[in-house]
Amino acid sequence: MAHNFTRASKNMMPFTGYRLNGALCLYDRHGAETELRPYPASPGSYAEFHPVQQGKDGKSSLGPGRALTSGQIKALFAGLFDEENKQLRLGGSPGLIPPGLLGWWRGGEVAAWFEPALVRPLFHLKKNWPAVPHPGLIFLTCNGSLQVFAVKEAGRPGLDTRLFAAPYWNLSGDGRLCLGNCGGLGEGPAPDRIKRIRQIFFNSYFSHDRGTAYGKIPLDALWDGLAGKTKFPPRLLFPQGKTGQTLAGALAALGIKAEA
Repeated sequence: MAHNFTRASKNMMPFTGYRLNGALCLYDRHGAETELRPYPASPGSYAEFHPVQQGKDGKSSLGPGRALTSGQIKALFAGLFDEENKQLRLGGSPGLIPPGLLGWWRGGEVAAWFEPALVRPLFHLKKNWPAVPHPGLIFLTCNGSLQVFAVKEAGRPGLDTRLFAAPYWNLSGDGRLCLGNCGGLGEGPAPDRIKRIRQIFFNSYFSHDRGTAYGKIPLDALWDGLAGKTKFPPRLLFPQGKTGQTLAGALAALGIKAEA
């Protein structure tokens, strides 16, 4: 695909998931009480940081704690605070779980989310469609790659949802998107990259042959026929793969055994 996004720095380390690094323990004069009281803590409270140590048996344990200064505590929470949304980062993603997120695994390395059917523009290097109805889509990202599938269901997909080939250019037989010169999908856990991936897919120019066939229909003819319509006809979709595939099957192909 062709677009104007800035290429990611080659010096950036690839994101490979989260690991437990340490624990912040808060102590006060009422530590013997079982009730969790609201903070700010009472006078005399203090915080200690305990590094996580790996034993020879592979089990983790907390190491000796060290007291934190007020400056260190402020720096810690400044790093965890999302200035744009004015809230703490949750699970590696700022604020609330992104709409449509179906699940994420391996510390955010793998994620699946749903884009409902919607009328929106479609861009190709040789022709643009200002407003056409797109089918519901499932995006599946893993290790810097992106797979895109279409669905017929209007509601939130589940593991048994049947997948259909997405009617777009630049997609391989398994639904994998050719990223062209986009510079990658970004860094960080997958939920943090959803906004960028959506921009890459919906706001970039597809570049493969405009007449590429989708089933028995050239893609440009398919989209020409949808101009002025408000809903993508489910009958135009054909199953992903020779025998069809479900979301659970697509995740299993990535080594993910997902359960409802």
